[in-house]
Parts: sequence; C-alpha cells; structure tokens
Amino acid sequence: MGRYALLFAGIHLLSVFVLGIFIQAFAPHPGSGLGFVVIVLVGYAVSWFFARKRQRRFTKQEKWRLIWLCYTYLVLFETFSIWAALSVQPTRLPWGYWVGVVVFTAGMDWLALWLAYTRTVRAMFDKKFGPASPSI
Repeated sequence: MGRYALLFAGIHLLSVFVLGIFIQAFAPHPGSGLGFVVIVLVGYAVSWFFARKRQRRFTKQEKWRLIWLCYTYLVLFETFSIWAALSVQPTRLPWGYWVGVVVFTAGMDWLALWLAYTRTVRAMFDKKFGPASPSI
C-alpha cells in the first residue's frame, strides 16, 4: 500500500500546485472546501489505479492501511502549509488557535479519505467487479 500512498501524495501535490496557480490567476479568494474535494478526487484516482492494476477491490486491511498512510501525509502537508503561511505572514493569533486549526483540518482530511476510499469508490468497484462485497 505504500506505493499507492506515494501515488496519492504525488497526485495531491501536483493537483494542489496546479490549482494554486489557477486560483492565484483567476480567483484570489476561493471558497472553502476545495481541499476536501481535491482529497476525495485524488483518493478516487488512486482507487482506480489500484483496481486497474490488481483487478480486485481493496481488502479491509489494505483500505485502512492506505487511509492511515495518506492521512499521515496529509497531516504533515497541512501542518507544513500552515507553518509556511505563518512564516511568510505572521499573525497575532495565539498558537493555540493554530493548533485548533490543524486539529480541525486533520479531522476533515480523515473524513475526506474515509469518503474517498469507502463510499466514493464503491460505485466504481461495483461497476468493475460486480455487486459490493463486505471487504470494502
């Protein structure tokens, strides 16, 4: 599953980079929730690559291992992003506030990954492999 977690990280980084350039050029103040959508779509893409290569669904163990590996990457990514933003533009808000932001964001990342690897891919797996099995 490490290979698929690295695939997730690569697609996510590239997506965020391209989306960041696009947003700066055309919409300097985007709405919230865009990161959530990106995580779900990247998770779907990784699931598609998995199904295409392995010709099967995730097992429960594979699904949860992939979620944890991707989650670890996302927590590091979000924490670094907030740290980098604060380094460029300091704020008077206390560190406790930013810890709360990281915790909230980590919770939303977990939800996005869970949706991506549990609910969103179910239709794709059902179409490719037949009716849903209890393994996902």
